[in-house]
Amino acid sequence: RLLVSGDDGAHWTREPTVILGAVPASDHSGSGCQPLAAAVPNPDDAWIAALAAGRRPVVRSTCDQGRHWHADRPPGLRVRDGLDISATDCLHALLDVRDYRGTEHLYVTSDGGTSWRPIDERAGR
Repeated sequence: RLLVSGDDGAHWTREPTVILGAVPASDHSGSGCQPLAAAVPNPDDAWIAALAAGRRPVVRSTCDQGRHWHADRPPGLRVRDGLDISATDCLHALLDVRDYRGTEHLYVTSDGGTSWRPIDERAGR
């Protein structure tokens, strides 16, 4: 569930449930929970990333304080466990995932998650 506040936290409103998908077979399966990451760069924009069945990243984003969410198409990489997301607004985000070999992969979007481009990790070394 996502809660939002328009008065610096004095009052909170529950927004519609954000459906991310089935929990993958992992240490979290018995709990009914799944690891997720969130980025809220400003009061209007938010991103949520999680692992779904098949251990594929699933990302949802909103540009209107959570009233409407759209599915994004992150890379088809199988993730070992965990992921992270950071964003500057509802169009620009960076997705950080770790594959089964333990290699970290970075992907960036500048169109609200419609397409994701890998960032060559070696470029920053």
